[in-house]
Amino acid sequence: MNELTRYLITFLTFGAVMYALMGVDFGKFIHKNRTLQAQLLLIFLSMAITYCVIQFLFSLPLFF
Repeated sequence: MNELTRYLITFLTFGAVMYALMGVDFGKFIHKNRTLQAQLLLIFLSMAITYCVIQFLFSLPLFF
């Protein structure tokens, strides 16, 4: 699989994970007036989940 396809799949997965995490109300877990920390948490969680999903997808036999 070429690198362009890998990057495209990674960015699409990141967008889908970010979209899915937008449905979670992080305001319940974060102190008041800490919006920057909540946004960083959202970004880092998105990156971590994307990494796990990509590793899973690329380990499947249909992606070489």
